[in-house]
Amino acid sequence: MAYTNKFDEEKYNNPFSTRLRELMDKEGDKTSQAELARLMRERGVTITSQAIGAYYRGETMPKLEHAQTIADCFNVSLDYLSGRSDIPSRNEIVQNINAETGLSQDAIIELMGRKAANRKEKAHFISHLIEDVELSSLITAIRCKNNFKETHETVLIEAGEYSNFVDLESVYKTEAETIFWKIVSTYKPNKEG
Repeated sequence: MAYTNKFDEEKYNNPFSTRLRELMDKEGDKTSQAELARLMRERGVTITSQAIGAYYRGETMPKLEHAQTIADCFNVSLDYLSGRSDIPSRNEIVQNINAETGLSQDAIIELMGRKAANRKEKAHFISHLIEDVELSSLITAIRCKNNFKETHETVLIEAGEYSNFVDLESVYKTEAETIFWKIVSTYKPNKEG
């Protein structure tokens, strides 16, 4: 029987291999297979660059010890590397806040800022935004704007003897901006912060 090098798209696109490729191919910070193997050996794991290549292509899955060491090399959680979480942070607080709120890692880190007064003011503003009755209207307007951005739909507006076609994306963009500034204008900074 002849050897065939058949590409298996399902294996190639498994969550582990996909995340590994994203981490290794990160713009401005590319990591070669040989470099990752060297970093892993520095951490006490015996591995070849060929094995890293097999993980990269999805041809094989690493042992748990190897997967954990790869996560350590990139300073991400094993849950992120395996596709169980979309939050790279290893910080359990960040992981838990994301699980409870759906906030992105960047938003959580921003809210957890270094200055307590700054953090309280940001949290106060976010509370105001979330509690405002107009928030659902703002979200709807943003969704509509984004939907019409793809379709480039227009509508004919008639006013007396004048008529004009208006881009619906522009209509919803204006509506979203109006609602946003209405919410912001009612915000009162926290006097304690």
